[in-house]
Amino acid sequence: MDSVMEMARIVRRVSPRSKTILGCFAANAFSAFYPEEAQREFFDYVLRGDGVQFFRELCGDPLGVPITQHWLPKCGNALPWLDPHPGGQGAFVVSALGCSHGCDFCTTTAHFDNRRVPISTPQQIVEDIKFLYRQNPNLQNIFLQEEDQDKETLDEIGQLLREEFPHDQVELFVVISISTLARWENLDDFAANHVTSLFIGMESKYAPEQGYSKREGDPIQIVRGLHKRGIATFMGMVLGFDFHTRENLREDLEFYCHLEPTGTQITLLTPHPGTPLYERLQEEGRISDFKWEDVSFFGGGHVPKNFYFHELLNWIEWGQENLYQTWGPTVMRQLRLELQAYEYFKNHSDPRLREERARLHRRKAIAL
Repeated sequence: MDSVMEMARIVRRVSPRSKTILGCFAANAFSAFYPEEAQREFFDYVLRGDGVQFFRELCGDPLGVPITQHWLPKCGNALPWLDPHPGGQGAFVVSALGCSHGCDFCTTTAHFDNRRVPISTPQQIVEDIKFLYRQNPNLQNIFLQEEDQDKETLDEIGQLLREEFPHDQVELFVVISISTLARWENLDDFAANHVTSLFIGMESKYAPEQGYSKREGDPIQIVRGLHKRGIATFMGMVLGFDFHTRENLREDLEFYCHLEPTGTQITLLTPHPGTPLYERLQEEGRISDFKWEDVSFFGGGHVPKNFYFHELLNWIEWGQENLYQTWGPTVMRQLRLELQAYEYFKNHSDPRLREERARLHRRKAIAL
C-alpha cells in the first residue's frame, strides 16, 4: 500500500492532468481504511470489482464482447543455481474473479461482494491456451486462475483440452477447495482434466465446524487420492484464529503435516481492511496501530485472542520444521508423487491415461 500511494503522489506531482485509477485488492483495503477526501487526494477512481467492464465503460468500448487473454505476463521457477532467470515456462489464464464461499478473512470475497464473476467461457479459455502454446511451444504449465475452481467449468475445459492436446503437453494448476473436490465421485475424472497441481486453502482442521463452507468434505481421503494420481498439493494453513488455543494448535499443525502437502504456506490470520474479519475485530477493539509495511501474510494490525504475537511466529517455524523432518524437502515430496503416479497410471484401464499420463509422470520423475 505504501508503494502504491507513493506512485500516486509522483503522478500527481509530475503529471497533474493524468487520471489515476486504483483497483484490485489494494482498492478494497484503501477504500475501507481512508475517508473519501483522502481517497480523492490520491486517486480519481477507486475501483472495487471487475476492472474489465469498468475500463470498457470508461473508454466507450462494447461491453459484451469476449475477453481475450493473450498477453498476460509469463513466469517461471527453477532452482536458482541452475537457472537464475527462468523464463516463460508458465502462463496465466483467468477463468473467474471473486468467490462465493464468504470466508470472513478473504479480501477476494469482499472485493467482489461474495460473488463469482466469470471472465471467459470454457471455449474462449481453451482458445487462449491454444494461442499461448502457439506463441511458446515450450510452455509447461497453465495457471487457470480462479479462487475456487468451478467444477462444471473445469470439466468442460478438460473435455475441450483433451480434444486438442495430449495429457503430457498441457498441465493445469488450479486453486480449489475441499468442498469442490468432494463433488468428483472419481478423482480419475478430475485428473483427466489435465490438472497436475493445485492450491488448497486448508486453513485449519477445525474450519468446517467454524462455518467455513469451503472445507466441507474428507481432506484425508481426497488428498491421498490426489497424490496417488500425481496431483501436487500446495496447501495453505492459517494460525491465530480465535478458536486456536495453546491446547489445540499443535494438534492442528500435526493434522496438516499428516496430509503430506507437496508445498506449504503456513501464515498468520491477518484482518485486511474491507473484510468482515477486520470490521468485527475493530468493533471488539482488537485492531492495533500498524504501518502498511508491517501487514503481510505473517500478521500485522490486530491482537490475537489467545496468543502473544511472537508465539504464533514460533509455531510457524515449528510447523515448517515438522514437515521437513517428516517428509523431507519439497523436491523429494514431488519425486515420490511422480513415481507413485507412474505406478498408478502405467496399467490404467483408460488408454489415454495409461499412455499419456504415465508418460508425463515418468518424464517428470526423471527430470526431478
